[in-house]
Order: sequence, then C-alpha cells, then structure tokens
Amino acid sequence: MKEASLQDYQNSVDRLAELAPYVDKLLTAHNAPIADGDYLLKLKLAFDAIQTGSLPFEHTEGANEYQFGDFSAIVPGE
Repeated sequence: MKEASLQDYQNSVDRLAELAPYVDKLLTAHNAPIADGDYLLKLKLAFDAIQTGSLPFEHTEGANEYQFGDFSAIVPGE
C-alpha cells in the first residue's frame, strides 16, 4: 500500500460527501453491494476521525484497519 496516498483519498471522500444529498443508492465494490447515499457522509466522518490519529486500529501487513461498526477503512501504516 506504499503507493496509496491518504491525502488524495481524503480529498476524494470530501468531494463525494458533498454529493451525498443527491445520491439515493451506492453500488459498492466492497462489503454490502448496495448502500444508502448517506454512507458517503459516514465515510467522511470516518476519515476525518482517522486523521486525528486518536482512533484504535489493528495493524496487519503494512496497513492499519479502523473499524466503524458496519464498515472498516484500511489505510497505509508503518
């Protein structure tokens, strides 16, 4: 995951969250195949929380996995 840019992903999440009021359903590639549009706001809140550096996570194979109830986020870790 060294090629991943957390900042680029955060920028994308921020942009998608702005579209949440206009989205009814998401067709996702991971976890639940169909999700409500408000998931975009949940994702933004999750990544905002990750950026604080104060959340617990599980470290595996160079990545950190953060749990958020019904979804998780895996980001590059040391």
